[in-house]
Parts: sequence; C-alpha cells; structure tokens
Amino acid sequence: EAKIQHNEATERGKALLRLSRTDPLTGLENRRAIDEKLRDYWSDWQKVGTSFGAILIDVDFFKKFNDCYGHQEGDRCLIHVANALSDMIK
Repeated sequence: EAKIQHNEATERGKALLRLSRTDPLTGLENRRAIDEKLRDYWSDWQKVGTSFGAILIDVDFFKKFNDCYGHQEGDRCLIHVANALSDMIK
C-alpha cells in the first residue's frame, strides 16, 4: 500500500512538473523549461565544449492579427505555427 501511494505521488509530481514547463495551448515547452535547458547547454559548452544551437522566433505583428481576427483565430494561428516548427525540427 505504501509503495503504491509513493508511486502515485511520484507520478503526480512528474505530471505537475510537465504542466509547469509546457504551454497549454501549443504543447511546446514554455519559457521556464527553455531557460533551464539553455543554462544546461551553456554549462555543458563551458565544461566540455559541447556545441548547441538556439533559434528565437517572434511572430511579428501578432497583436494586429488578434485584433483583426479575434483571439480564437489567434490561438489557432499559434497552434499552426507551433506545429509547423515542431515538424521542421523533428
């Protein structure tokens, strides 16, 4: 019984950590997760010279899109952009 409760608590903890590091709309990692990964990559580069790359993307004039088409369409647009980027990286 105690082992089962421990395993369930561990799984809940993992799920909460995933939720805290993921954007709920796009399913992509959020700023917190990305910052942590970049710190880890930077540290690895300093220690052993492991190379890494990072891409920062800004969706220009997105507020105008939301204002023109509404937030629901804006959300759909962000999901499409996120999916396209994910497909290109895989």
